[in-house]
Formats: sequence, C-alpha cells, structure tokens
Amino acid sequence: QALVGSHAPYIVISISLFRAMAALILSYFLCLLPTALGALPLHLAEALVLTDTPQSELSLLQVSSAMQRGDSTDLFMRYMPSRHLAVCACAKCGSTSLWSYIYQQEFGAPWNWTDLPYVHRTSSDRWRGKFTLVQNRTEQERIMKEDFTFALIRDPKERLVSAWKSKFACGSRTHFKTDVATRVAYVRHLQRLAGWNESENCFSLGEFAEALAQVHASGKAKLLNSHILPQTLGCFREFPPEKFSWVTHIDQEGAFMPLAIVLNTTQAVPPRDHASTDAVIIPDSVARNLDAVTKDEYAMIGGYLHEESRVKQGVSILQTESHGIQR
Repeated sequence: QALVGSHAPYIVISISLFRAMAALILSYFLCLLPTALGALPLHLAEALVLTDTPQSELSLLQVSSAMQRGDSTDLFMRYMPSRHLAVCACAKCGSTSLWSYIYQQEFGAPWNWTDLPYVHRTSSDRWRGKFTLVQNRTEQERIMKEDFTFALIRDPKERLVSAWKSKFACGSRTHFKTDVATRVAYVRHLQRLAGWNESENCFSLGEFAEALAQVHASGKAKLLNSHILPQTLGCFREFPPEKFSWVTHIDQEGAFMPLAIVLNTTQAVPPRDHASTDAVIIPDSVARNLDAVTKDEYAMIGGYLHEESRVKQGVSILQTESHGIQR
C-alpha cells in the first residue's frame, strides 16, 4: 500500500497521458474517415449514413461528406444488352421516374421497394442483371453508333434550384420536402469544395449559389456530387448530345415514345410521384451566380430545351412541377 501510495501521482499522470494519446489517435483516424468513405461506391456510403439512430446518423454525416462527390463513372454508360439500349439521366432530371418506368416495362410490375438500393442503382440484384456498366471506350463507341442511346436532361438552372430544395435547403421536410437525413453531408461537402468553413448544416438559396460559383471558379466542378454535377460532365462527358439517338427532357411531349418502342410497350407515360410545390423567389445575386455556373451547359444542351428557363431575377418559380414527377 505504501508503494502504491508513493507512486499514485505518477499513476494518475500516466493515465492522463494515455487518455490524451488515445484521444489524439482517435482524432487522427476520424480525420482520415471522410477520405475512406469517399472511396466507397455511393450506394455503400449511403448505407453507412442512413442509420436508425438520429445521434449516430448526424455523427456519420459530419464525417462522411466526402462520399457525396461528383462521380459520373457509374452514370455512363449503362447498357441493356437485351434491348440494345444505353440510358443516361442526370440526378434531378426526372431520373426516378425514368428508371421506375424502365423497370415496370421490363418486368411487368412497379418498383415497390422503399429501402436501399434505390431504383437508380441498376447494378443491384433487384434489376436481375438487366444493365451492365460499359467503360471500355471502344465498346462505348460501338454502342453509340449501332444501338439506341437515350439521354434525359433538364433546364440547368431549374435543376440546380430543385437540387437545392431537395438536398440543401433549411427548414423541415414539410417545407421543400428536403431530405433532412442527408442534408448535412451535402452541405459540408459543398462547403469544403468552396473553401469555406464546414460550420453550416443547411444553405439559403443565396449561399448555395455563391458556393457553387466559388467551386466553378476554382475549377473543381467535376468534384461536385451527382445532383449538382454539370450535365456537361455527366452524361455528356464522353460524347456530346448530338451523338445520342434521343435527347429529351421529361416535360417534352412524347419524351418517352422512342424509348417505349425500344422496350416494346405501348405505355409511354412515366409513373407519377410527389414534387415540391413551394415557390422560390430568385434574387439578383442568385440569378447572376446561376447564370455563371450554367453557361457551358446551356451552350451544349440549350438547343434541346423547348422553352426559356423559368429561373430569372425576381421571378417566383417551381410553384408546381409539371406532371407531379419526382425530380
């Protein structure tokens, strides 16, 4: 007892040092964790984030924002050999409706799952191997020349405002139907790319547009996550729109008619889903920033859009999204 008592101060100091070292090591690995998660396929990263416990969910979101990156490698080229069909659709362009439509026509039943993996993940077992991911350039060129290639686009500025409402906006889910469960990850990743302090959990429309402008100005647009990745760097990164058999937007009359022919169906109307209905006012600063970051997109796909963008200074837009289709 006397021996222990005489060494008690040293024991206490040793324990304190051990705890400090343990905390330092833990902090180091937590700093590395975003990079590790960033290397995961998006569907695996999503599975890590979507937990049942709110506290652990928030913690994971704060360290996993790197997984919300601009990665179009699984966007193009998705190919259905049995139909000689290649399909590409940007996020927030009506992709949920497109993939749900293809699934229903191909299998004769609607997509009824509500859990991961979602309908967009055509590599999942739920698609029963119908789609393959073609990344060989020679094979891509052959498909572009010989088979039917379909690309779904959207007005670039309207798409960005829709993405802000869905993934970045402040407020509860009832306001813009924002995905509040993953919002922190999207916001923190955009803050990081813009060189901002990662301190906010949501963005106003002005903050969102300013951050996007900063990312584009610094040449990092290719690192944006798929919901705000420019369409020039997504479906059209390898081949321009004029090389596709059919380029359309979901509001276009008969948008899916050529696709219906390829799928051997008379049903050419995509399934309907919910959409945000709250109006958004576009301030001058937002209009300027959105004009700047979408200039290249309009130069490439503007000819395939059949009406002028509704996103203008002082205009209230997206009060309703036609067809009630989820974007």
